[in-house]
Amino acid sequence: MNQNETNTNDQSSKETVRLYRCSPDIWIILAAISQLERDLIADRVKIGLANAKAKGKLIGRKKMRDSDLIRKLLKAGMSYRNISVVAKCSHGSVSAERAAMKREEEELKRKLAEQAAAEKQLQASGVVFPELRAPAGSAS
Repeated sequence: MNQNETNTNDQSSKETVRLYRCSPDIWIILAAISQLERDLIADRVKIGLANAKAKGKLIGRKKMRDSDLIRKLLKAGMSYRNISVVAKCSHGSVSAERAAMKREEEELKRKLAEQAAAEKQLQASGVVFPELRAPAGSAS
């Protein structure tokens, strides 16, 4: 090693030491800026995914399982392992399909309950909707 290289190494180590001796407030500020940047990136990604979804793009991997067959076998009472053999998929796929089926059933029940509550509220308020009838002079 020559004298020039030694001086360069000494200088860089001194600068490193100076950098680490900075006030802790600077590190807090840098950490806050970095967190802000991460949050901005995450927001942009979420907005981009929502935009793509709104345009009809499929996000994620395409499902390769036969959902209809799996649902029929689940309703028939077969075990997850047997269904996975018949449907040629993993038992995890069967479990995921079962969870999706449950979510859809719960959503349907929720919508029906909301609709029934809205109908009761209309009946309780005394609002009467005229029935649609054909005019008296027309032949139908």
